Amino acid sequence: MGLYKKNIHLLKTFDGIKEVLIKLKKEGYVLSIISSNSVENIQSFLTKHNLDYFDHIVSEKNLFGKHKSMHRYCRQHKLRPNDILYIGDEIRDIEACRQIPIKIISVAWGFDSLELLKSRRPDYLANRPSDVLSIIKSIS
Repeated sequence: MGLYKKNIHLLKTFDGIKEVLIKLKKEGYVLSIISSNSVENIQSFLTKHNLDYFDHIVSEKNLFGKHKSMHRYCRQHKLRPNDILYIGDEIRDIEACRQIPIKIISVAWGFDSLELLKSRRPDYLANRPSDVLSIIKSIS
């Protein structure tokens, strides 16, 4: 994570992300981040890009323990899995969500390729940030 922290100033956001976050907050959604990155790095990135719309940030050090963090998050906030919609960019996000089970929107602009994400058959697939809003609207 030191390399990430050292190069955080080089990281950019994807076009449309800020608008999606603003819209979701205005509609009353609770936004949380569950990541293997440190809270410090995440907060630094969010602050740098004026994306301070998140209610909770959870750091999970175990790269393959995200499902445990999700389960703990549900317990702490008295949520059932069907109260949550997870948005992720990796196949391990899909795999973690299946263990709970939590519905997932996989995004095609992140870490894993669109083809790889499709091969794991996420519940929903967003090709661009605005698709996230359309998906949420269609299932609400």
